[in-house]
Amino acid sequence: MKVKEGKNEYTTTDYYKKQKDTFLKEPRKLCEKRKEGIKYHYELYDQAKNISLSIIKKKERKINDLKKKAMDIEKASMETRNEKEALLKKMELFKQQKRDKKK
Repeated sequence: MKVKEGKNEYTTTDYYKKQKDTFLKEPRKLCEKRKEGIKYHYELYDQAKNISLSIIKKKERKINDLKKKAMDIEKASMETRNEKEALLKKMELFKQQKRDKKK
């Protein structure tokens, strides 16, 4: 069987002998390098994914902490509002009692 490479024609045995390094050795090296590259790519992807997940978790924790603080502040403001209302009611009752005593 004849193989054409550019202008030259070779028999298959001569062609493989001539191209022994590229056909028999380099594909293996290339495959190994490619496998290493793919493995490295996935390792980097996993690392990036883990980093992004850890960043997201940190942000979620901060958000949850801020929500808790906001709820605490809201509860405290509600308590002070209720205390204010109670004090105002007491003052009104006290004023009414004074008025009633004067009359």
